[in-house]
Amino acid sequence: MENILQQVIELARALNPLGMQPMICGGLGVYLRFFQNEIAESGLLRVTKDIDLMLTRQEILAQTKRTAIHEAITVKLGYKRRSDIEGCYFRFMKEQSDIPQELDILCPPIEGAEGVQIVGNRMKLIRHQMHGRLTPEACFIEEDAKLITLYDESAGEVNIRVPSPTNLLIFKLYAFRDRMERNNPERAQAHAWDIYAIITLVDRNDFEQGQKFLHTHADSDIVRVSQEIVRNIFPSIYSQGWLALLQTSEFFPDRSIQKRRLIVTNARKRLLRWFGIEEPTE
Repeated sequence: MENILQQVIELARALNPLGMQPMICGGLGVYLRFFQNEIAESGLLRVTKDIDLMLTRQEILAQTKRTAIHEAITVKLGYKRRSDIEGCYFRFMKEQSDIPQELDILCPPIEGAEGVQIVGNRMKLIRHQMHGRLTPEACFIEEDAKLITLYDESAGEVNIRVPSPTNLLIFKLYAFRDRMERNNPERAQAHAWDIYAIITLVDRNDFEQGQKFLHTHADSDIVRVSQEIVRNIFPSIYSQGWLALLQTSEFFPDRSIQKRRLIVTNARKRLLRWFGIEEPTE
């Protein structure tokens, strides 16, 4: 995990002077949100190899900001657009020692940004140079986000942000459904693991904050779809979502299937309660 954390610190060191605390999503966002949690030391958090950088509304609307972000990523940090994916301007990589560093740029749905075009699932931030993968479920990305300070001997203190636990859960629920629909069970298992980790590591304050968030946005299609995913895909330990987790070889391999099912049962109850889903009847 040391290499990816150093990559995050380098990114923050390049973007902080622009008045930007990079918003880190995906599996790495889950790790950064909870890595200081004592329970997380037991191996609940998985290691990722790439950064999902979510741009915010302010960063997208300001053309000068978009240009500065692109220059920081490609000139200062040396990332290059991935040549193995044709026409994909939101995925970047740079070679460093034996471990390539990967960076994906994501965008919430934003309208009215001058010089920005939306084509399919991409937001063209700078034509032929930098796009963002359009992420509709990130429409509330900045609400309840957490500021985290990281320290490096050469960089000193740098600041990043990570989404709230509820936003992380929403992202992962959507991602799980998407990977299952694409018939990619291995990636789906990774998202199921993250859902389990989030719902296990949250505390009472996180829950209360999440309930306020869900109440505020109760009429949002994003919240409604998230609730439907929980209701249809994660209702019991024998449903598609939790079976994907139980089938993961790294999920408590030293424990019996009965004990693993009990662990999943507790997580299932917490997830249903979080999204206000009633226990299914037998």
